Amino acid sequence: MAASIQQPALIYTRDDAVEIWDEADDALPFLYLDFEDEEDEVGGRGQGSSLERRLLCSSVVEEAPGPNAHDEPGVSYNEAQGTTAGGGRRSRRPFRSHLPPLSEPWRFWQLIVAALCCVVISSSYTYNLYNGRLQSKYNFTQNQMTTMATIGDMVGVLILPLGALYDRYGTQPIFIVALTLFPFSGVLYGLTFADALNGSIAAFAVYGCMQSLGTALLDVGAVMTMLSIFPADKGAVVAVMKTFSGMGSAIIGAIHLGFFPADNDSDTSRFFYFLAVLGMVAAFLGFLFVEVPPYIIRGSEEQVLTGAQRKERYRIRRQFLRQKAPAARFAIGFAVVIILTFFLPIQGALSAYMELTRVHHVVFACISFGLLAFYPIMALPWKVLDRNLPLPHAGSFSGRSSHVGRFSRFSVVSRDTMDSMALVREMDYIAPQYQTTLKQNLKTLRFWALLWMVFSAAGTQIVVMGNMRFLFGALAGKPLDDSFVALLVVLIGVGSGLGRILLSGLEVMTQGRPAEERTPVTFTLFVPSVLSVVALVLLLVLPTHALPLPCFLMALVNGSAAAAIVIVLRTIFAADVAKHYNFCSIAGIASSLLMNRMVYGEWYTRQAEKQGSTLCYGKQCVLMPLLVCLGACLSCVLAVAYIHWDYCSFCRKMLELRAEKLASQVSHAANYSAGKGVGTSHGEAGAALGEARKVAESTAGT
Repeated sequence: MAASIQQPALIYTRDDAVEIWDEADDALPFLYLDFEDEEDEVGGRGQGSSLERRLLCSSVVEEAPGPNAHDEPGVSYNEAQGTTAGGGRRSRRPFRSHLPPLSEPWRFWQLIVAALCCVVISSSYTYNLYNGRLQSKYNFTQNQMTTMATIGDMVGVLILPLGALYDRYGTQPIFIVALTLFPFSGVLYGLTFADALNGSIAAFAVYGCMQSLGTALLDVGAVMTMLSIFPADKGAVVAVMKTFSGMGSAIIGAIHLGFFPADNDSDTSRFFYFLAVLGMVAAFLGFLFVEVPPYIIRGSEEQVLTGAQRKERYRIRRQFLRQKAPAARFAIGFAVVIILTFFLPIQGALSAYMELTRVHHVVFACISFGLLAFYPIMALPWKVLDRNLPLPHAGSFSGRSSHVGRFSRFSVVSRDTMDSMALVREMDYIAPQYQTTLKQNLKTLRFWALLWMVFSAAGTQIVVMGNMRFLFGALAGKPLDDSFVALLVVLIGVGSGLGRILLSGLEVMTQGRPAEERTPVTFTLFVPSVLSVVALVLLLVLPTHALPLPCFLMALVNGSAAAAIVIVLRTIFAADVAKHYNFCSIAGIASSLLMNRMVYGEWYTRQAEKQGSTLCYGKQCVLMPLLVCLGACLSCVLAVAYIHWDYCSFCRKMLELRAEKLASQVSHAANYSAGKGVGTSHGEAGAALGEARKVAESTAGT
């Protein structure tokens, strides 16, 4: 949940920052947040923060000195053309840039640490591995089981003040709290199963609260930070990192089956000690290495940054937007994910349907962990993994849009003209964003529709996946074997990972297009909404032996919903991103209380009492909760349709404003060049301006 730059709409000229729009329309400032690098600023750039020095290649900094004192203001140099962009004079001096390329090995090392944090986050999906042992050991009813789970979910409301802490101070406080809570909860679970501590509903509820809050904090500190470090590669980052928020549970499940088979309380106790160590390592590495990128203006810096420092942050932000990460490094992560996608279901099916020995399970666990160990290759400092990255410079408009890309020929236009043209370019890097705060969005129907979508999807997932052992047992009419439950856990992990990959692929394919051809990102919300309806219908009509299919579909819903919420919130909202994301978690907490505890827990317990047991078998035990979930998901589809329609209207408005601004700036450029005699001195300028007019006209016509 990254903090965002929340400043007035400004344009930076040679002399000062000038406010260029002062109207209340929340859509308009978006046009003016992207600024041209100012190579002509006297004094160059400072040393910056430690993270900035790590992210920006230091070797290149030394090779890129700032402008000399005798350089004329307003003159920037084009190495390829050998021309200047200020007075039209010829110059043989090479182009000098303040900002070198970003260090890709360092960025990908942070991504690897974040992926490990996601593996720890996925431990919340392994509840079904030990909830059977928990229920049988203490003879809990489903009311009591859902009460413990719901209390653990409700503590997530504490993520709101902690999210504000992230916005103000960054990741370090978040990882410190996670480093304390998650490992401690694992130790307490282990001691309780070892009978060193007394087990009770209150005790397990407290342990669950600590575990839930710890995983939520890891999600805050790792996942959303990576989307800010890779702003031009959100889809790929979600695919190679967020995938493990689901697939990691399958890896943990394989390790559990191989080393902690839960034949006794001692194995369960040692399993929780293992989770505690894993969480401690991930949180400690996150504390050491994962930081918000240097262009982010934290809340604690709002009142202390000077104007020059703010301008420097904007230039760094431009660097992050323009430099896409090397595809070769992402390919390594994709390869590992694809191999795990095939291997984990196969080993799960073999374990469930074949009589395998303990040795086979240990081998499967070692292979799963060994495949994950290939991930750090992405961060190796091998030049073969990096493509050549040209240094950004004035006159380079290498955005995603082919229209604006053709403005790169403006190497001879005045610097004032270049500043004006820079106003329209941010939309070529990122989609239009609402500039409204959380408080303002709470007054809009679109945000409440988004909250209802989260409520419906999260509630359905909690009911089906959180109570999988008991719900599927009721549908099957008999208790489920531990090996079959392990298979379902693997399917949930793999399906959740594939759901994230699916959404990531859609984001990459649709958001990498020119601005005029880009599909609004809110369409991704249809994927989990429609899939949840299909999965619930199949749960109600399919026979017992086909239950793994709706289980897999529900896992796809889980993964695609998690990825869609992350991508959509980070894309469409520019202000209070952490607060928006955390407020959506309140909808998930409410769904856990109402749909899981009140609907499923109460209904299942009453049906079980009719059978004279704490467990219930038969479709009537879960029919009513599933019908409630189905109705909520059908209404969720309607809510998503409204969200998509509203954002599409907003995007059309932004494109129209962009076209108008582009046309007016081209006209201004032509008049300025004619007045300064640029066209007389350089015929290329007139041709470039002519082409710019054609581009503006074609943009206005789209």
